[in-house]
Amino acid sequence: MRRLWIIGVACLAAVFTTAAQAQNNSLHDEIMQAFNAISEAYANRDTDTVRSMTADGFIWISSFNGGGRSLDDQLAAVSQGQFTFSLQPLGEMVIESVADDTALQRFHADVSGAYGGEPLPSPIAITLIWLKQDGDWRQRLYQETPIED
Repeated sequence: MRRLWIIGVACLAAVFTTAAQAQNNSLHDEIMQAFNAISEAYANRDTDTVRSMTADGFIWISSFNGGGRSLDDQLAAVSQGQFTFSLQPLGEMVIESVADDTALQRFHADVSGAYGGEPLPSPIAITLIWLKQDGDWRQRLYQETPIED
């Protein structure tokens, strides 16, 4: 009887682990799809798509833009050609659920581009916070820090 109980617990643990992995894989895929779409929108200066994929209260924090910018500031710089960039992720992107409908994405990247005519720092560590609103993932925070060798 004890052996059946142990087997039953092991089976339940395997089911819960498999379900958690499937949920994590789904979250990873959803965030990567949103990340790729907003990155493409920035690259194409598609400010309407960027705005639709950004949560209210968005802030962009970096070493090159005075510490922090609102979405309106950021989109003005993009649409006027003052800010251009492309990212090449380095290594693994970590994506994890931190609460219901909230995800954290972290990774390192090489960056090419410029802000106000000045080259962007590279490589950088990036942290993003995503909120799921009305069924879609929207970026709430973009924060980057230069990585010194």
